[in-house]
Amino acid sequence: MILRNSLSLSPFLLAAAAAVLPAAVTGSALMSPEPYAPQERTKKKEAKDFPALLASANAAWEAGNYGKASADLKAASSLVGAKHREALLAAFPAAPENWKFTPTKQNDAAGMMMGMTGMVIEGKYEGPERERVKLTMSVDSPMVQMMSMAFSNPALLGDGAEVIKYGKYQGLLKKNGNDRYELSILIGDDMLQADARGMTDDALLVLCNQAMVDKMAAALTN
Repeated sequence: MILRNSLSLSPFLLAAAAAVLPAAVTGSALMSPEPYAPQERTKKKEAKDFPALLASANAAWEAGNYGKASADLKAASSLVGAKHREALLAAFPAAPENWKFTPTKQNDAAGMMMGMTGMVIEGKYEGPERERVKLTMSVDSPMVQMMSMAFSNPALLGDGAEVIKYGKYQGLLKKNGNDRYELSILIGDDMLQADARGMTDDALLVLCNQAMVDKMAAALTN
């Protein structure tokens, strides 16, 4: 009986609550509050091309705004680096028949570190018989100077290191395990490295041939 009376009085209690509470928190507003308005957004800055960045940097220089000039030159340098990377990636050898080539994507962090560690371009080759080759091109890297010492004295690499001639350039081939070879090619002050697995040394030298080195050298200087 008490329960029935409580249920029967519930409409009266709701009516009383509606009279006391503000209209904004009663009825449907109590169940589904009004959504917030969208946050104010700013328009994304339009990317400038290389000539526009140089013109902006020159204008900032003339006006004595050296911070602005420096920022524009850094942005212009980033555009040059991206184009240079595309040219170097295009110099990678074509995948052999029935092979697959996958270039490694460069993330933003790697791009930010480019000025300190140089530019690194990588690509992976996969063959139908589980052959694997990873090519890495290191440009303007301080690590290359350290590694280039081995080219003047291959004995530093231990037994099994072989000098490979590429015209005016040279490479070092070293066996590392039963079916793994490492090939390093010094092209001027830059270095191309190949890490091959599941294939012969001859097959690796067919992939990394003189034509590839010449094309890479042209991409580095042009």
